[in-house]
Amino acid sequence: IISDDESFALAQRVSQIISENPDDSLEIIIYVLDNWDNIPESTKVIWGELIESVGFYPYIEKLNILLIRHGESEVNALQANYKNLGQPLTENLKIEDSLVKLTDTGIEQANQLGISLKKYMQKQGISNNDVLVLVSPYERARQTFEIANKHLDFIESAQNIVVLNSLIEQFFGAFHMISRDVKKSTYPKVYEECTRNTLTYFKPTFLGESPFDVCNRLWSAIYFIKDYTNENNIKNVFIFGHGNAN
Repeated sequence: IISDDESFALAQRVSQIISENPDDSLEIIIYVLDNWDNIPESTKVIWGELIESVGFYPYIEKLNILLIRHGESEVNALQANYKNLGQPLTENLKIEDSLVKLTDTGIEQANQLGISLKKYMQKQGISNNDVLVLVSPYERARQTFEIANKHLDFIESAQNIVVLNSLIEQFFGAFHMISRDVKKSTYPKVYEECTRNTLTYFKPTFLGESPFDVCNRLWSAIYFIKDYTNENNIKNVFIFGHGNAN
């Protein structure tokens, strides 16, 4: 474990190397990724930006990664309907996020996705054994994969089909689903505190996650992709997830 000052000084040095010759910085970047848990929290944002600046990510830049958002969900339809009606979404209308299902439209979207994805795989010469499939545990993402898979024919119990908890949607806590006006009136003090930070990346939600929090937990997914694809010589990754988390 290194100190905040040591980590900051190393980041400064790597930043200089990147500006002169990015390739020379890869060895240090990979070392930092391998030891991410030992990097001080205060400098992780700096390192994240440095890693992004070299093209992110030495481990996965050669992979063919498809980010697939779930089909239309009950919440998507509810929010659109209330917006069209000019009415706020109140707390009594909340649905537990992990249990939100697809609408009939979402089911058809997932079906069409399966047809299109099958054609894509055939055109690219991609076999099922050369794909790592990652799925969020939330119901709408699982449904999307299961419906699409009727055309893809992956064996759902196979080792290359993995449900990863780190892929769940951003957790909005008490702010889940409800409209902005309801947030302001129900949680006035907390809403003010949560919106005070002008950097959107760090803005928290009441008892929930900021985008920065989401990025931090997604590191585990990146590690898993790196290890699994390297060990199994896989070049394709299909991720069935969500809008913000993807």
